[in-house]
Amino acid sequence: MKNNLLKAAEVARILQVQESTVYKWVHYGYIPYIKLGTALRFDKDSLLKWIKGRETKGKKQMFD
Repeated sequence: MKNNLLKAAEVARILQVQESTVYKWVHYGYIPYIKLGTALRFDKDSLLKWIKGRETKGKKQMFD
């Protein structure tokens, strides 16, 4: 079975943010997470979908 659960430090590396930022986002409900007892884990597929959902489309032309 493939392990798709990530720790906060791994998420921080992927997102290139501080680990404290990941915990802050969890506190405010900004990022999807899983609570297992006292441990926080992040489903890799859900995280990638969350990242993709924040993508903005570029404009066709830079100047009109």
